[in-house]
Amino acid sequence: MKYSHLSLLVVFLFTATSNTLADKKDGNPSKAPLTPKVYIKLLQNRRKDHSLLIQRMLQNDYSKNYKMISLALDKIFQVIKQSNQTLNEESYSPIADGFPVEQQIQEAVTLLIEDTCLAADIILHFPEMSQKILKKVPQWKESINWCLDFVMHFPHIIDEQIVELIDLVGQEINEDTRRTDFINPYYKKVDTEEEIPTKKTKREKKKVKKGPQLTSRSDL
Repeated sequence: MKYSHLSLLVVFLFTATSNTLADKKDGNPSKAPLTPKVYIKLLQNRRKDHSLLIQRMLQNDYSKNYKMISLALDKIFQVIKQSNQTLNEESYSPIADGFPVEQQIQEAVTLLIEDTCLAADIILHFPEMSQKILKKVPQWKESINWCLDFVMHFPHIIDEQIVELIDLVGQEINEDTRRTDFINPYYKKVDTEEEIPTKKTKREKKKVKKGPQLTSRSDL
């Protein structure tokens, strides 16, 4: 069965925002929470999925990608909101508690890490479209900034590529705090809307007046 790009994104988001603990092959997930070492490997696999999704999106036109990004960010921020609520209810602190052991908290933390990375990938690769969407929902920018800070509290989990990703997207969405040497390495002209062809202005033809005309003195 072949999926359209939009359907593929829906399928991917469903699996990406499901319980990460289900990726564990052995044992009962509800009784066998992930160790940091195991989750590092799972996160690496998830990042490969993210990269594959981005590469496929790069093949789309502006209109199709705009719809996909709107759908993706909406789903991602729903999950972020739910995960944040869970952590608040459990009074969880990444600084004080470290990588969690309790399943519900662990699920919320891993989803936050993964969805933050996916959102960052989308924003960096499609900056103009993402900025337009974020401006329509201002609270999303606040949420992503909180997530970027949250993910950085797991230096023993995230790798250098994620650290760089977090740094770049933070500057991309916060223009007032950008460093002078900031460059979005993923920015491409294809992200912009297709230019609407302008109508060529027709040259006005000089109208020749009909009827008798005055002649110059030299013609007399």
